[in-house]
Amino acid sequence: MDGKIVGTAAVAALTYLAVYFVVPRVAVGPAFYFLTILSWVILIIVLFIMGKRGGLSLLRMNFSRDVIMLGVSVAIFQIVVLFGSGVIMGFGRNPYSLTPYGITVNILTFSSAIIALEFARATIISGCSKRGMLWKIAIIAFLFTIFYLPPSSFIYLSGGLEVIKFIGSAFIPTLAVNLFATFLVALGGPSSSILYLTVIEAFQWISPILPNPTWTVKALIETLVPSFGFLIVSQFESRYKLIRTGILRRGDLMRHRLKRGGGFGAWVAVAIALLIILWVPTGLFGFQPTVVAGESMTPFMKMGDVAITVSTNVENLKGGDVIVYMRQGSQQLIIHRVVEISKAVSGYTVVTKGDANNAADPPIIVSGAVSKVVYLIPQVGWASIYLKAWVSEAGAALAANALLIYSALVLLFGAFSIVCYKYYMGTRRRFSV
Repeated sequence: MDGKIVGTAAVAALTYLAVYFVVPRVAVGPAFYFLTILSWVILIIVLFIMGKRGGLSLLRMNFSRDVIMLGVSVAIFQIVVLFGSGVIMGFGRNPYSLTPYGITVNILTFSSAIIALEFARATIISGCSKRGMLWKIAIIAFLFTIFYLPPSSFIYLSGGLEVIKFIGSAFIPTLAVNLFATFLVALGGPSSSILYLTVIEAFQWISPILPNPTWTVKALIETLVPSFGFLIVSQFESRYKLIRTGILRRGDLMRHRLKRGGGFGAWVAVAIALLIILWVPTGLFGFQPTVVAGESMTPFMKMGDVAITVSTNVENLKGGDVIVYMRQGSQQLIIHRVVEISKAVSGYTVVTKGDANNAADPPIIVSGAVSKVVYLIPQVGWASIYLKAWVSEAGAALAANALLIYSALVLLFGAFSIVCYKYYMGTRRRFSV
């Protein structure tokens, strides 16, 4: 692998760690924002120096006004669609400071991060060979998806539904944006992706009011619009430029002429299908799957079965129904059969019992709707049980050794970036002699 690619990724990762782990520990208030901006500016300077010594002009790389305009148009279209969702679902006030000082600090913060990361993305792409460029775009997009997500959005996830919601509401939309941004860099240089991302971020940080759609609608918009951006850019860009950048192979020229953008249409279909799969466990479609993780309901339910539940008003429950609930103060799901139900002052008193248990559960007070089991899918939930156990064990190990792991990562990335940089500069000197 090219030393420039690994070195750039390592330096960007070091900056990411510094911004999200070091700066918050050593600074607060204005000093926090100053050090955050300074960290990104230092990365920009380092990348400029690396590029200059390697004969790469980041500002001129693949510069294309057409690609820039297409990228900005996609960003504006995304904002328009989000505003349309706000007309239907309502608007909310921007939580960020809108004072002149606050706006200035916010602009400097997000713009410095975007410029630094997009220069890093461009440097990595410039070091890639043209062969298999689409796969490389996907890998680079995945890496920068992590860089664009703050660690707080994923390291504190506590349960399966939280993980699913994070993947559906944050990871996949951010991945879609980064796939399109990487595509723009490959065709039009970092200027195109910087402007594309700046328009989107400026709207989020500066607009006095923001659309307030549900997270599922927002995730759908933020996934589909960049995906359609692939189709738009591939339609308007010259097929010969797509061949020159390695995105299209010469053997695909006739196929491309007949059906431009067909390969990118597959990404749109995959993105929609993946979002739908992720939304199912949230109950968005009126039903919700729950994995049976115990044996208290045998032989009716066995460990590893998946119970399909629907929301039912407690008034419609009767003895013999199986419901899913959590006791107050507990995160553990209970799937037991209703053995007694009676009217209470503030709802209904419901007593449940596991079919395999000798004693009934303590009564619970229920008002409103409950989750009632309507269907069972046998033995398809074992993968979820094993995965949850592995994640729990891994999370406990990471939490117990967080400081040690973090220190080791910082030292590793630092040493690795120095070695790669020296290797890259040494190789360049040999070829320049």
